[in-house]
Amino acid sequence: MSLHARTCNHLGFTLVEVMVALACMAIGFVALWGVHYASLRADIRTDLETGAIAAAYSQLDFFRSLSFTDPLLNDGNYSASTTGPTLPAAFTRSYSVQTDSAFSWKKTVTVTVTWTEKSGSFGGNKASVQHNVQMTTIIITLN
Repeated sequence: MSLHARTCNHLGFTLVEVMVALACMAIGFVALWGVHYASLRADIRTDLETGAIAAAYSQLDFFRSLSFTDPLLNDGNYSASTTGPTLPAAFTRSYSVQTDSAFSWKKTVTVTVTWTEKSGSFGGNKASVQHNVQMTTIIITLN
C-alpha cells in the first residue's frame, strides 16, 4: 500500500460549469439581439425618410419646370398623388401653392410627403404612427 494519496487529473468541464457558461452566452446573445433589432428599426426609418425627402424634392423640381401660369400652380391645397413624378407605394404626397399678396410675381410651394410606420416594442403591440416631410420652394416670374 502506498502512502501517497491518489491524485486525479480531471480533464474537461463539469456540468455546472457548462450550464453557467451557456447561461452567460444566452444573456449576451439576448443583449446583442436587442441592439441588432434597434439598429434594424433605425435603418428602416432612415430609408423611409430618405425616400420621402427624395419624393418631395422630385415634386418640387417638377413644379420648377412648369410655367408660372400653369394651372397646377394655382393657389390652393392639392393631393399630388397623380401629379408629377411617380411615387413609391409607401408614400402619399400633397402640396399647397400660395401667391404672395405683396408680390404677385412670387409663389410659395410647399410639398408634404406622408407615410405610416408601425411603432412599438419587440413582440408587443404595435401602433401606426404617421410621419411626414415638408419641403418649400419659391417660384417667381421675371415678366
